[in-house]
Amino acid sequence: MKNIKVKYLESDISIVIPTKDRPKKIYNLLESISKQNFLCGRIIIVDGGKSIKKIIDKFKNKLNIEYYITKKPGQIRQRNFGLSKLDVNTKLVALFDDDIVLTRFALKNMLSFWNNTDSNTAAVSFNIINEKSEKHTFIKGLMGLTGPYQGKILSSGRNTSILSIKKDIRSQWVSGGATVWKFNILKNNYYPEKNVRWAILEDVIYSYPIGKIYPLYVSANSKVKHEHEYDLEMNRKYEYYGKSETLW
Repeated sequence: MKNIKVKYLESDISIVIPTKDRPKKIYNLLESISKQNFLCGRIIIVDGGKSIKKIIDKFKNKLNIEYYITKKPGQIRQRNFGLSKLDVNTKLVALFDDDIVLTRFALKNMLSFWNNTDSNTAAVSFNIINEKSEKHTFIKGLMGLTGPYQGKILSSGRNTSILSIKKDIRSQWVSGGATVWKFNILKNNYYPEKNVRWAILEDVIYSYPIGKIYPLYVSANSKVKHEHEYDLEMNRKYEYYGKSETLW
């Protein structure tokens, strides 16, 4: 972090949130944003399911929300649609999944990180603190499943975790659903759309090549929680998720 510092204002961070049929989750996320005491720029919500306008209306007086409905399936398509609504004046874009909840000062701490990071930095992930990294063991290491350091891509192609970090790290990949990107980087590196139910590792596949050119980080003090829920039936969950992760 030695290069020329780039100064950003609160309003320089816009937010894009894809969502589908999870009204409670989007309410929790917007509630956590509204409690930040942080005047961010535009908040663009792209809804691919049943209307959540009643929830959006509850935050209209607190947040600068734009609500769009699209019938094109897929989280990546929704994200790209949201990004298409941003203009050239946008400097930073926070990409959030709808099941993320921000802890207090998460956005302020993220802004502080950006104002003190390398001028060439492409993206900085939030620190998901309610999930733990998979424990590394010698056997798992031999199998290419884990590694001793966080934020790495192993020779097997698998990524090591960036969860619950204790200090800021430079990473070889960043999260797809809890990361702030330079808008110019996203604009010049199109997010490829895929017809899949669950795009596991899409964030790794997208961010790893960018990380070979520009610095990627995870900010330890920019803390969020991931309130994940599975959408598949329990008796098929493990088979489907295990197969999908292996193939990706």
